[in-house]
Amino acid sequence: MAANLSKLKIKLKSADEIGEFTEEIISTMREPVLVLEKELKVIKASPAFYNCFKVKPDEAIGTPIYQLSKGQWNIPKLRELLETILPEKATLDNYEVEHDFATIGKRIMLLNARKIKIESEKEHIILLAIEDVTKHKRFEEDIQLRNEQLVALNSEKDKFFSIIAHDLKSPFQGFLGLTQMMSEEANTFSAEELSKVSGDMYKTVQNLFTLLKNLLEWAQMQKGSMDFQPEELSLSYLIEENVKTMIERGIQKGIRLINMVPDYFYAYADQNMINSVLSNLLSNAIKFTNRNGSVTISAKKNDNEMIEISVADTGVGISRESAAKLFSLGGKIRTRGTEEEPGTGLGLLLCKEFVGKHGGEIWVESEEGVGSTFYFTIRSNK
Repeated sequence: MAANLSKLKIKLKSADEIGEFTEEIISTMREPVLVLEKELKVIKASPAFYNCFKVKPDEAIGTPIYQLSKGQWNIPKLRELLETILPEKATLDNYEVEHDFATIGKRIMLLNARKIKIESEKEHIILLAIEDVTKHKRFEEDIQLRNEQLVALNSEKDKFFSIIAHDLKSPFQGFLGLTQMMSEEANTFSAEELSKVSGDMYKTVQNLFTLLKNLLEWAQMQKGSMDFQPEELSLSYLIEENVKTMIERGIQKGIRLINMVPDYFYAYADQNMINSVLSNLLSNAIKFTNRNGSVTISAKKNDNEMIEISVADTGVGISRESAAKLFSLGGKIRTRGTEEEPGTGLGLLLCKEFVGKHGGEIWVESEEGVGSTFYFTIRSNK
């Protein structure tokens, strides 16, 4: 339509020719078209216009365009086109207008307009073609959004691989060094030295296991292959089981693990995912708490039927700047524990994914030298 209008080189000799011209031209148009006289009253409209915009012929002919359909066409950008731009340019192609019509909803339209002179009367008519490009625009926006998401995913993937490369390399290097020392110098070790090396090897393997477990869960989550099976769970029992798995680590550092969650608290959650969240939060709390400190797990119900669980430690705390980066892949910070325990890197990112899967949130409150409290929310039982 835009191309057709731009090629029109017509001058009508008299007003009588208007009717003939409009009948001929309008009958060939498959898109919504209006013919307006100089006062912007409708002379003719194509069948497509009536069908598309739910207007009847007797409501349109002779009516000023701005009064059509009870003023639905009183559109500021259309006024700008007809009253300001067109008088100066005489023709305009692909002028975009977005408007919410009461009859058909929000539409994005491309307007193509041309003034056609009537020589004998020194007058003119306006041919206005309307193309509904709403679906096309929405499709373009969807493609653009998907492209942006793809770029973001590729960026996340690159960061993810960088984390894997660093976090796997470091503990393996340490483990290889220890095993090499054991194989070459074991007969020279005293019992005390052998015990220390064995302990270091155990810690390294433990860290590697945690990292590999997180990597596996993260990969499953990203490709959508991890089942989400929420059920009614005893929250106190679930936390107590996780505390038991961390008791030995706590004893090694003289840290007390305290479960303050009441027995009557039940949650509606996926057991495996919440176990992973609790395991990572408890592990971090122990890691960043000095000897003879404590880690306390509490829970309370919010007004919106969510349970807020907190893991509070008396550890070294986190700066405000570092806390803001904890849950983003790009802002991952690498910090060792109070006894040089290495971090797995992905634990908190995994926690955020799993909590988000439950429709909850996770956040941290911390003060350097005082301690940190990590909070997350999950649904209460049905």
